Amino acid sequence: MIDHFNIRAPFNTIEQVKDFYLSVFEFEVGKRPALNHEGYWLYYNGQALIHLSVADEATSEASTAYLDHISIRASGLESFRARLDAQGISFTSRYQSGVPATQLFFHDPFGLKLEAIFHNERLDDL
Repeated sequence: MIDHFNIRAPFNTIEQVKDFYLSVFEFEVGKRPALNHEGYWLYYNGQALIHLSVADEATSEASTAYLDHISIRASGLESFRARLDAQGISFTSRYQSGVPATQLFFHDPFGLKLEAIFHNERLDDL
């Protein structure tokens, strides 16, 4: 089970990424221990799933190596898709009948590929 993932970037980028995850996934900024750098912890259902750490560009890595995407389990496929459309976020979709689940693939402001997966949900036009 994944506990969290961490994104390190300069302050202005972290602010953009924070706003993205708050608006698209409806995360909430929550309690964060006193650390030696600025940042945020973004919570969903009581879990600090995304840690955002402010770092100057010299210390951030420019590659995600072999990481292809991060999948976040979601619900409310129709309203989620409406949020993406309202924010002008393009996505591709796929229905996996063997799971069954609908997957929406899109990118965060960093270019990190995300998957929102909706188990037992399907829209007629997907």
